[in-house]
This record gives sequence, structure tokens and C-alpha cells, in this order.
Amino acid sequence: QICAECVFFSSTRYNLQNVHIKRTFICHRRNTYYTMTSVAMNNSIETESLPSMCAAEVLDRLTVMRTQEQTTYRCDDYLNRSRMEELDSDPMECTNDTCSGEETKPVDEECRVKMCEWCYQVVDFCKFRRETVIVGMGYLDRYLCTSTPRARRALEDRKEYQLAAMTTLYMAIKLFEPLEMETTFLSQLSRGCYSSAEIAQMEIDILTALNWRVHGPSTISFIQYFLMLLPVAQNSPVVATLLDCARFQAELSVGDYYFATQPMSYVAIGSILNAMEGIGIHNLSNSERTAFLQQAFKATGIDIYSAELTEVRSRLFEIFAKSSGLETNEKCDEASMGSTIQKERAVNCGSPVCVSRRKGLVRA
Repeated sequence: QICAECVFFSSTRYNLQNVHIKRTFICHRRNTYYTMTSVAMNNSIETESLPSMCAAEVLDRLTVMRTQEQTTYRCDDYLNRSRMEELDSDPMECTNDTCSGEETKPVDEECRVKMCEWCYQVVDFCKFRRETVIVGMGYLDRYLCTSTPRARRALEDRKEYQLAAMTTLYMAIKLFEPLEMETTFLSQLSRGCYSSAEIAQMEIDILTALNWRVHGPSTISFIQYFLMLLPVAQNSPVVATLLDCARFQAELSVGDYYFATQPMSYVAIGSILNAMEGIGIHNLSNSERTAFLQQAFKATGIDIYSAELTEVRSRLFEIFAKSSGLETNEKCDEASMGSTIQKERAVNCGSPVCVSRRKGLVRA
């Protein structure tokens, strides 16, 4: 298996149409080579720069995305629902697991935190975009909201839940990254706990439960379109700073189950408003801020003074302050935001197998 001393090599060959990428993982202990090769696709998540659109088109897209997150791509509080169903169940009822003598533990918020951390370790190690984890965890949350028997079993069995989390990350990588991670490689990352066939079957089950709806809005896409409503040049340093800080808060929010139950648009606008707190008036005037909020309200109907959004903003700032080492009542400026983001993204780039073993996520 890949160990902590593994070395990551990447070679890229370009032509006018495609980008051919070959990545090889070399394990010094076993002299084992793992290779992934593919052709870059055009549907990768783009967050480095904002696309150019007219205001009417941006407003129209935000309106549609807001409708989608309230209907098809809505995520409920599935953990509490599962707990309530467990309390309402007949204590004398015999399940397959209890009758067979096998003990299973239900999934809790800590399980989700650990799998989210593991997913970030994988994408960092493979040099993927961290936004891919946001998409993958979104698949996982929506899958567990469904009433399919296997989704319910995943909430009751941590091993099944771990397989579902690994598979949704695999799905997100397949759809939004420039290469496809093979199921055999994912099986090796699990130290053989799951076979390639089990991962492939879980993928089919998840896609079926989601009705193959895997291209919905995300927190990052909401952030992008919201920032296009700013009455400033899209290539300005202000927009770049707001995008980076808001995106970083979105990355942090994925590990908190509270945000999984909140609308993605709330997390996005809350991240942007928190980022604006670190931007001086001389860089972004009050009139520009007011114009932005008016446009955002026009597109989504979100009241920035509502108790729901206030709570979202508070939770976002708490996790950002905790990550940066700031006190919760301490105001962060533009310089501290940038240094925090760079520092947090520069750590934890080790082997995902070793990280998962250390945190007890994957069985040896």
C-alpha cells in the first residue's frame, strides 16, 4: 500500500485539443507503481477566474439555482431523522445485523467529519481541486436523504457509510477533474476493505437514488455568480480576495454537518459578507456594497438580516477564526485572511492511506 514515504510524480503533455495527464505514485517500501492516465475534460470546476456574463443572465441563473436547491437538490437533516426513526422503532424488532450477532454503530456527525478530512487528504495528495470534495460531500448528503434501503443501511452501518463517502468522492473526481481515478486505486486506498466491484455497485446505487441528478448548484457556483453582481471590475484584486476568502470558508464549512442542512445560497452569501468585513471602504465603498446586496436580494430573495443567515454567518466566522487562531470577537483584515488561507492549504499533503489509518478511518 502507499505509505508516508511515497513520492508523487506528475507529467503533463499538451496539444491544441486535449491535455494528457499521467500521474504515478511510487511506494519505496514495496516498489509498487500506481498510474492514472486520462484526457482532460471541459466540465471541470472553474474557480480561478469568473466568467463574463451580463447582469440579466447572472440574475436569471441565480434564480434558477435558488429554485433547484429548494427542490431537487435539497438536503434535509437526515441524521436527526434517523435518530427519531430509531426511537420510534419497535425495540423487540429483530434486524438482520442483530440476529446475526454483528454489532453496528449508527453514523453520527463525527463520522462525517472524519470522512470529510480523509477526502481532503485524497484530493490534496492527488493534486485535485478542493472544490471536488464539496461536490462529493453534497452527493453523499443528498444520497443519505433518500429513502432507499441501502441509504438507510449506510446510516446504520459505519462501514457502509465509509464506502458511500469514498464512492461519492470518486464520482465527483470522475465528473469534475481532468482525470478519472480508477476503482482499483480507490480499493487500494481502502487497504482492500472494499473491492472494485463493491465501489462500482455503490456508484450505481447512488446514481439511481439521486435519479442521476449530479450537476446541480454548489456553494462554490453560488459564490461565483454572487460575486458577478459586484459593481466593480471582475478582474480587480477586490473580487479575487473576496473569491478566495469566501471559497476558503466554503471549504471549511463542508466538515460541519450544520451547513449540510442549510441552503447553499445562504452559505455562499454568508461567506461573501464575512469576507467583505476584511475589505476596507477605500477598496469597496458602501454604495457598491449596497448595490451588491440589492442585486442579490432581487435574484434570490434572501434577507441578509434574517435570523437564519445571521446564524450561518456566525458559524462560518467561528470555524474561520478557529482555523486561523483568531478570537471570535477579533476582526480579521485582508492580510490575515490571506495568510490564514495560504497556511491552511499548505499543510496535510501526506499519503491518504496513512492519514486514514492514523485517524482510524480505514481498517488495516
